[in-house]
Amino acid sequence: MMMVWDLDPVVAIHSPGSPDGNGDVPARPPPTAYPIPFPHPLTAVCSHPSTSKEFLVADSRGSIFLTDWRSDPDANKLDRWRNLSVIELIEPRALSDAVSGSTKRWSGSAAWRADSTDIIGATYGSKYALWDLSKLQGGKPTVTGASFPEGGTRFRHVSVSLVSRPSSFPARTQHKQPS
Repeated sequence: MMMVWDLDPVVAIHSPGSPDGNGDVPARPPPTAYPIPFPHPLTAVCSHPSTSKEFLVADSRGSIFLTDWRSDPDANKLDRWRNLSVIELIEPRALSDAVSGSTKRWSGSAAWRADSTDIIGATYGSKYALWDLSKLQGGKPTVTGASFPEGGTRFRHVSVSLVSRPSSFPARTQHKQPS
């Protein structure tokens, strides 16, 4: 379970008993806790770089949830099973390793790319995965690969500028022999 505290709620939620005894509403609404249940133990929580309402939540079975904690879970009873998750991404290898018991317990991390929040990355054990939210493939990663043999514990995106440099080797060309 993940617990999110809204320290400056927009709406005051009134409790049956009043702290001051006379029933007056306090000038500032009290902090509000929002419990968000998940089916498996969580390994990482990452806040969105540009908004305070979305989190990436990674669990120990290889799933990553894009969670909007400010959405109303009671708005649509049919979607209540989603637990405020907008999208669920799955790294198939991490899921199969977790189910078979061949992965380290509590391993896994996820993060947004700071300059493009359509890109999400995660590491589970000695594997990494990248998802491009603009080109989702049924929740499967866009790119997967091997990371460190001992496994990764934290996924971070690093901005890299690729600069084109001229090569010191001449380009190969094929010449057709005249017939």
